[in-house]
Amino acid sequence: MVPVSRRIPARGIRGVVALLAVLALGACANPLGGRSDTSRQWLRWRDQRITDYTFRYARQCFCQDYGTLVVEVRDGVVTHVHSEQGIPVAQPDVHVPTVDELFARIIVAEREGTHTDVDYHDSRAYPTDATIGTLENDAGVRHVISDLRRID
Repeated sequence: MVPVSRRIPARGIRGVVALLAVLALGACANPLGGRSDTSRQWLRWRDQRITDYTFRYARQCFCQDYGTLVVEVRDGVVTHVHSEQGIPVAQPDVHVPTVDELFARIIVAEREGTHTDVDYHDSRAYPTDATIGTLENDAGVRHVISDLRRID
């Protein structure tokens, strides 16, 4: 397996987390009162402090199909991406978001009024099926995350 590295300096990772906190706590307030479901789910995910994990990722859009990919994240950064058959996939051929990056995309889309449809894992609270935009008119992307496992 050839590692794929998108090393982000620690301050960059803290910046993503800080941005998420600001967006989740303030900008995504539900107009009827309280926080949005996305904000609540992100806070649940964040509180688990999972920074090292693997997951399966599939993307659906009017773009190149890579099938289901196996992704490894270390210290909040994607370090390895390969097909289910074990063939390495180099970033930036396909950008695979971390869970935090996907949350950021969802929160920003909601804040901007873009259509979102998101399901969350019952206990871990990460997005399992997230559509941002509308696939029907070639203006959206569906992200599917499954089999997320913490690496100890």
